[in-house]
Amino acid sequence: MYKRLSILLLFLINFAAIAQTNIAQQDPMTKLSFLVGNKWIIKDKLQQSSNNSNVGEIVFEWALDKRLINFTKYYYLSAKQLRPGTQGTLALNPFSEKIRHFTFSDDGQTTEGIVTQATQSGITLAYDKFLPDGQKMKVKEVYQLKTKDQIEVTVLNWDGSGWQAANTLIWTRNKSKVAYQPSRKTTPSTGKTYRFKSQEWNVPVEFISNPKSTGLKFTAYTSEVNVYRNSYMYSVTGNLKVDKLIISSLELKVELLDKEGKVRFTEKDYAISSLMSPQYRSGDEIPLKILKSIKNQPLVRIAKARIIVKAIKKITAPTQFSPSKKLTITWRNGKPNNIDLAFSERLSNISNAYKPGFYSQKLVLEVKNTGNLALSTITVTLEWLNDQNKVVFSQKRHVSTIINPSVLPDKTHMDKMTNRIPKNKVTNPARYRIVIEEVSIAN
Repeated sequence: MYKRLSILLLFLINFAAIAQTNIAQQDPMTKLSFLVGNKWIIKDKLQQSSNNSNVGEIVFEWALDKRLINFTKYYYLSAKQLRPGTQGTLALNPFSEKIRHFTFSDDGQTTEGIVTQATQSGITLAYDKFLPDGQKMKVKEVYQLKTKDQIEVTVLNWDGSGWQAANTLIWTRNKSKVAYQPSRKTTPSTGKTYRFKSQEWNVPVEFISNPKSTGLKFTAYTSEVNVYRNSYMYSVTGNLKVDKLIISSLELKVELLDKEGKVRFTEKDYAISSLMSPQYRSGDEIPLKILKSIKNQPLVRIAKARIIVKAIKKITAPTQFSPSKKLTITWRNGKPNNIDLAFSERLSNISNAYKPGFYSQKLVLEVKNTGNLALSTITVTLEWLNDQNKVVFSQKRHVSTIINPSVLPDKTHMDKMTNRIPKNKVTNPARYRIVIEEVSIAN
């Protein structure tokens, strides 16, 4: 009998080990382990012959029960002095098994993208970079572990027709003390061991009325909290319906409250401006997608969320607006089932560009989802035509990206863009059509 029990016990141990191995293999975040817990020195490969080729250092750390990797890039001020600069997060969406990528820098640049490929020795990131002047760039970074202590990072930019290599960086594991070390506060150990299970739940969200919110009506689609060992993730999606106003900038704040009504977490979360976004006017719906990450805070049960208008620039709208111009669209590879779009031109201003020989065309496009599925990304090509309807110039544009709220059925997304058009090719910049290249369905 003891022999049978021993065999059974051995079987259970082996089964548990195999199950854990399978889980580890299925978890996409385990493939990023080679980045974490290391301090990497960044060297610009294009300047290897220079004594000042080191750009800075980057540090990756686990957070949120290994569903998040936070990282900070430190830039060299001198040979022995660093300053913190770009900060970012690699976050696993447990429902789609996709790893999202976010960064923000102190000079106003932000990125949002996704890990498109991950192996034990490398990853590929594809993301949109948003510049302070409102321009968007499509970028790809390929990370390849060359040796145990060295990673090669290739940066590629999208030029409208293909990927072009922009730079190559070499990351070398820093085995010595880092010049910049963030302070870490430690709390005395109580000697107790706590078990905590990740939780998620929906919470009601309230839009607070105040003088600044007059003319705005809020509708929520989702409002939920995810709680991990010592951190929170709150997300809310919805829209603000604009009435009798024209809005050029808006700042919102989200507050999270416990069951006693005490505000636990608060900060400014969402902003639009006339530089980054088109103006919203009476009848428009401003789409919202706000994500809050709160780390290393005491665990409390969040029972309610509040959205407050902190600042707004608005004027009274006229009783009616000029109708938008409907645009001709085609689908590059045929229209998918249950997906359809309608494009209209709300605004088109054409002037001479700063660079001689070019027009500058400022467009505000209305993109209405007339299909049955919510869309995450929409990529198009603008084609300018001559008098014989021949394409003489084209530019690819990402009118909706994963940083934008999903475009729901029967809802309209607006995109503001500036196109630089060569005069030697295009005689009439207003003569263009739209070709839909690619759309992706929201999760």
